[in-house]
Amino acid sequence: MAVVLAEKVHLAGRQFFTSLALASDITRVLVIAHRMSWPDAGRDTLKLVMEISEDDGATWKKFGTFGTSGGDHILRDGTVALSSTYTVWMPGSVTAKRQLRGWIDCKEDLRTKVEFELLTTTRPVRPPIHQSVAFITANSVQATNVSEFTIPGTSFTDTDNTFLFVGVGSSAPPADLTTSVTYDPGVGDDALTEKWDFINDTNWHNSGHFLVAPSTGTKAIDIVLAGADDEVNAGSMFFTGVDQTTPLGTHVEASASTSGPATVDVTSTTSGNLVVDNVWCGFLTNAVGASQTERWAEENVGSFSSGGGSTEPGNDGTVTMSWTLTSQSETNWVIGAVEILAAGAANDTDPYWIASGEQQPRFDPPEIIGY
Repeated sequence: MAVVLAEKVHLAGRQFFTSLALASDITRVLVIAHRMSWPDAGRDTLKLVMEISEDDGATWKKFGTFGTSGGDHILRDGTVALSSTYTVWMPGSVTAKRQLRGWIDCKEDLRTKVEFELLTTTRPVRPPIHQSVAFITANSVQATNVSEFTIPGTSFTDTDNTFLFVGVGSSAPPADLTTSVTYDPGVGDDALTEKWDFINDTNWHNSGHFLVAPSTGTKAIDIVLAGADDEVNAGSMFFTGVDQTTPLGTHVEASASTSGPATVDVTSTTSGNLVVDNVWCGFLTNAVGASQTERWAEENVGSFSSGGGSTEPGNDGTVTMSWTLTSQSETNWVIGAVEILAAGAANDTDPYWIASGEQQPRFDPPEIIGY
């Protein structure tokens, strides 16, 4: 403890002063204010001003003020005694922290105890606070020789920053693009937004679509193609913890007329996010890469094709989405992938706000080196 005041403080104010040990290493001050007694049942407030000197008191720099005009810290309300703790950072421009002084000013004649701990720590940069994207459930379907088909209704009850992703794959000579994807058709008729839609080598089609905050319940998903394709499949994936304004990053596509694996890289991913993919190929079976989690798969579609969808956590670097392809009918594959972005924290206030109004991250108390 650097300073302890436990004396009667008058309206005129009380000044405190201390020299600092290991002065240059001190980066913040922990202030604990206690209301110890009161003469009546009114409301008492405290104003505290703190200054630091690097030249043995020749000049001073203010670095902490608790309580301003109309906003003094309340030490008592009625007959309730209050105690509060504040953290305040010393200014980085003061390199030789040699002396600390301050003033306590109270609205009423009262007895107050104020304690100061001099602390050392590296002043942290507050990291982004966000939720993590979490998978909820999935469903899928396959069909042949159709231009319209439906993923059966999937029970969905979550409401916390929810998100729906649908992947579509189809093949025909030639294949058709996706015309529309609709959630809760004939009732809510919520149109999904297209993220990608492409065809490789004329016959192999892949598209990805999304919807923010899908309504809860058991709702089907209707897919319409521009024409009837020989083999089709589609899969839906529901998530929570997704940013409702910017839910997706930049998508990537890849395709080839080879035996695989079908692979694509999503760069600059972030921990807490999820990468989602959609694959379609001229092989009867497929299997996800080692770091991925398969969420749905449709194999042996029309005895000609297969498709699937998977996720992999962001890793603050590049995430490779890969599928091993077996039982070849034709050596073609198409894959698309995108990073699903996590939402901001649901409650980004307490306990991060400090008295000065500057927001700081939570961290364990460092070693006390004052006296």
